[in-house]
Amino acid sequence: MADPKWKTHLQPNVATVTESIFVTGILLDLLVSYGLITMNQRARIDRADMIESDKATKLFEVLTRCSPGSFDKFCRALDKTSQGHLAEILRDLSSSQDEYDSATIRRNNPEGISTLRERRSSALERSHVSGQTERRRNEEETNNRLFYVLLLLSIGAAGVYVGYLKTSSSSSPVYPKPSSSTNSSPVSSLYDAPWNDFSRIICEAGLSKWQDIGDRLGYDWQSLQVIRESGQGSERDCRALLAKYIEKNGDSKEMRERVVKACDDVHIGGRLKDIVKRDGYLI
Repeated sequence: MADPKWKTHLQPNVATVTESIFVTGILLDLLVSYGLITMNQRARIDRADMIESDKATKLFEVLTRCSPGSFDKFCRALDKTSQGHLAEILRDLSSSQDEYDSATIRRNNPEGISTLRERRSSALERSHVSGQTERRRNEEETNNRLFYVLLLLSIGAAGVYVGYLKTSSSSSPVYPKPSSSTNSSPVSSLYDAPWNDFSRIICEAGLSKWQDIGDRLGYDWQSLQVIRESGQGSERDCRALLAKYIEKNGDSKEMRERVVKACDDVHIGGRLKDIVKRDGYLI
């Protein structure tokens, strides 16, 4: 039986939430750890060729079939991923209850109608502003990356031209030879990598050692047993472990360094470094 809150709370606000939500890797990992989606469903939702609104639509297609309690877990995941303004909208009274609410408020407090409307309008406005701010930030980051790439290309071209001028002025002209090495952009640190890449690399390196890693991160036996009972195989267990750790401590460089050190402590640091190097990161 599906959770009835999806119909009463999501349906009236589905356009606003679908347009504003960011379906991030951490959000999906939390939903996996809560048992709301499977690893296969996560992979189908988090495809690189899909835009955010399509990811949100596919996610809601899965969530709206989940059992009672799933709605509240989803709102909790939104709170944990800095999207509490959307959780506030979803937790608000559904439009199907408006007449009952209006009649009750009007009978008890005639001025309360405008207060309710103002509160809902304020939540929608915050959602719109937050969505615009996040999109503007993403556009600025993209523009900055493009600027640095063009700057590097310009510097390289200027160097070649200067070399050509120097050699062309000599008695025996020697033209510059093309470099055999590729001029690639600086490699990023694993600690600054997108969450999807970080969690995938850690899980690939630590599938067989995830319980030992959890022990180094401060989980007791009972906590690990709860993760094991909610998991469906080593990969999901490992992702659930990381999601719960980040949910508790926050995603930061310091937290990621602790995870990497835990991998070193259980003697998989060498394998982790090989995978990191293979995927083009530094550690």
